[in-house]
Amino acid sequence: MQELGHAGAGAGWRKKVADQVVEPLSARTPLSETALRTLLGLFFLGLSVYYLTGTARRFSERRS
Repeated sequence: MQELGHAGAGAGWRKKVADQVVEPLSARTPLSETALRTLLGLFFLGLSVYYLTGTARRFSERRS
């Protein structure tokens, strides 16, 4: 799960956001930087799936 989360926050703008957010959050919460990067990556992955699913659904509805 950790590898999947890190992959979700490991490239492009998502990496820049993670780099900016993870350290300050880990100082304010009991979570480690690794745990926060994993959670953030999984959030980005889930958001991508949400948008792709919505796009596919709208595409399917238009073709019907």
